[in-house]
Amino acid sequence: MSWNYGNTPELYKEVEILLKNGTIVKDMMIKGKYGNYEWRNYTDRAVLGWREITENKTNTKENKTMKKSRENRMEALKAANIETGKYFSVTLPEGLKPGSTINVTISEDGSPVIVSPEKKRNSEEESFLSQIYEDGYVRNTRLHRRWVMAQMFRMLNYKSYYTGKSGYDAYLNDHYGYQYQFEMMLEEIRVLAELQDRDIKAFAERSRFFIPDVVSATCNDYINKLEIYVNKLPVHKCKGVPYKKVFGRNIFVEDLNKYVYYPQKSNFADVKRVVINIRNHSMTFSYKDLYRVLRKFCANMYKLPNETPKCREWKDAFKGEGSYYTLMNLIKFHGCRVPGVKGNMMSLNDSLADVESAVDCYRGVYYRLFAYMKRVIEANNFDFNKRMKELYPKKSV
Repeated sequence: MSWNYGNTPELYKEVEILLKNGTIVKDMMIKGKYGNYEWRNYTDRAVLGWREITENKTNTKENKTMKKSRENRMEALKAANIETGKYFSVTLPEGLKPGSTINVTISEDGSPVIVSPEKKRNSEEESFLSQIYEDGYVRNTRLHRRWVMAQMFRMLNYKSYYTGKSGYDAYLNDHYGYQYQFEMMLEEIRVLAELQDRDIKAFAERSRFFIPDVVSATCNDYINKLEIYVNKLPVHKCKGVPYKKVFGRNIFVEDLNKYVYYPQKSNFADVKRVVINIRNHSMTFSYKDLYRVLRKFCANMYKLPNETPKCREWKDAFKGEGSYYTLMNLIKFHGCRVPGVKGNMMSLNDSLADVESAVDCYRGVYYRLFAYMKRVIEANNFDFNKRMKELYPKKSV
């Protein structure tokens, strides 16, 4: 059976996975802490592909053996004059998933019968529930990733013990190294690839920030900073021929392009090709293609020092996405409102509409949306820690 490299397997179903070192092991795709899909025992970066496990035909033989053994036990109990009327065995339907519910009734002759419950849901509800049973994904755009707001206030209230600086940017520099932007962006594109197929409403809401152009700009930023980093490395000589020690490898200066720059630029060319096709609304390309080429790019890139400045476009998208979800949660769940032109507070619906309008207005300059969010927080005199104590008094003691 051929390996799958782009899509993901069914949740909680054991499959064979191919690791980068060529090892083939068994693992399964599970739901992560924030609703994302991840391998149970390995990171996405360590896995090249997966394939179904060929079904073991001994299962049928084992089932028949168990059934025969059960019948023998019942006959032995009857032969010993033990009343078995209060006991019964049920053969469950094949393919029944864990957590499924069945209804059992006892017929007139005392035999157990599995019955289907009366369907009281309409076709739309049945389809919705069926999809949840299949892959565990729940379509709900009303919660707006509530953990993002907690992360935002942690960053806003931060004070660095290293530099003495405080606020959002200080936290971003101290706690998230240069490589984080690729790890975060790769996961974001993976989620968007899933949403594009199954939840177009959530996809439309979330895809406004880490658009394909941001992915391309971040990868291009890495190529440029890689060259800057390598150019600053000291030059050594071997029998008079200059070389540099690049990420643990001794490479002649004249071979830097062949062994360092070209492989990175080749992977970046694949990213650009997919980005251009998505930008041009090509029906044959999707976010799954973008995830595939970005994953390859990230798997083969060199790790630059943590203090390397992050890409400007990535920082803007990261700041915009955090600001948007924080604003939506503040307004919907914490009673905050957007101040109007005359200083009065807008209604709930008008506040939500104003946020959506601001997102469209500040596209590409999301630092302004960040300033907009801080203005809303200040106008409502919102204290995150105080609010958490109100909601969770026992935890705050």
